[in-house]
Amino acid sequence: MKAGYRTIPLTEAFWFQEGPGVRNWQFHSDGVKLLNVGNILPEGTIDLSKTDRHLSEIEAYGKYAHFLADAGDLVMASSGISFDPDGYLRTKTAFVEESHLPLCMNTSTIRFKPANDGYSLRFLRHWLASVEFRKQVSKFVTGSAQLNFGPSHLKAMEITIPTLTEQQRIATVLDAADALRAKRRAAIAKLHTLAQSIFTEMFRTELSSPDRVPLAPLLEEFRYGTSTKSATHGYPTLRIPNVVGGAIDASELKFVPLDDPEFQRIKLRDGDVLFVRTNGNPDYVGRCAVFTHAQANAARHQSNDWAYASYLIRARVKLDRLNPWFLKAFLHHPEGRKALKDRSKTSAGQFNINTDSLGSIPIPLVPLEKQTIFEQASSRIAPIHLNYSRSQRELDVLFASLQHRAFRGELTETDEAEIAA
Repeated sequence: MKAGYRTIPLTEAFWFQEGPGVRNWQFHSDGVKLLNVGNILPEGTIDLSKTDRHLSEIEAYGKYAHFLADAGDLVMASSGISFDPDGYLRTKTAFVEESHLPLCMNTSTIRFKPANDGYSLRFLRHWLASVEFRKQVSKFVTGSAQLNFGPSHLKAMEITIPTLTEQQRIATVLDAADALRAKRRAAIAKLHTLAQSIFTEMFRTELSSPDRVPLAPLLEEFRYGTSTKSATHGYPTLRIPNVVGGAIDASELKFVPLDDPEFQRIKLRDGDVLFVRTNGNPDYVGRCAVFTHAQANAARHQSNDWAYASYLIRARVKLDRLNPWFLKAFLHHPEGRKALKDRSKTSAGQFNINTDSLGSIPIPLVPLEKQTIFEQASSRIAPIHLNYSRSQRELDVLFASLQHRAFRGELTETDEAEIAA
């Protein structure tokens, strides 16, 4: 271990507390606000626009005074957590601001304070997203439909922590790197909003009409991917992490050896729509992208022969009835997302959707010529979206590398200079 670093119980460095499980509060325009898990957003902020409040501040302060948050507290959601496509635990943390007060903690929300002036909450926030924390907390995660952990589990954990000066330096570097990721996410979100605005504007009439047809008759087939394990050779094979932001990103690729009959069965061709069929995060289930060789080959690997893995479903549309780009856009529209969520099932903490459920999704009746015009309009956005998505993944890889080195005491002045530049 690098000089200046110590491994100590988490409780020695930070005080933490879970909310009491407040019940029977109601939504009002004033009063004490209640911090629920859903108010802590994945991007690291708190949104209290929709939360319960108690009109009687005197009662709330009297009964729950011990659970009222202070400005500067670090809060974390300990329930409803999930694992990302690469299997890493996703954590949600945020800082309480003056504008959030008065704010009462609720169950499954945990707040942190430093045990003394020698410890930094900014450092802790990054540590709670680190591999060291993930490895420890993953041993304690329980639940099926709702994955969670609690304060008793945190009490069993240890933290490897440097001097306060080094904590602050690490937090500054990681904050700057994280800010770059946030800017890229914001740019991608604007592109997504633009694409959805085009879709909504073009198909306003059809979306407001009750006329719908199930997806299944509009397809040639649904087909699950291969369950053959990856190897050092074989066909380039797309997996869950390759279906990102409504596009195909093959920058991280696996290869699977397949005999010819199986490969011909799952060989991808331009216009195939790939669906994510299972994940611990319900927002990932049913997300989809249209496969094209040009998009897949935009990464380092070049091939005319692509396959896909078993956690993906291929939908091959009848091109004389349905445009795959229209289908993808509809399934990213709020109506389409709701249809996907309504049809997903949960088992052992995993959310799933199958071909029968996908086939039952009601699709608006739109003339094929109009769908094609939409494809032409949205095609101008696709390459920009792909470049931004690839840049986002590169920033994520850089951030993970910085994070790993930071908590091993290996962060250098060069790292700081690169982020500053």
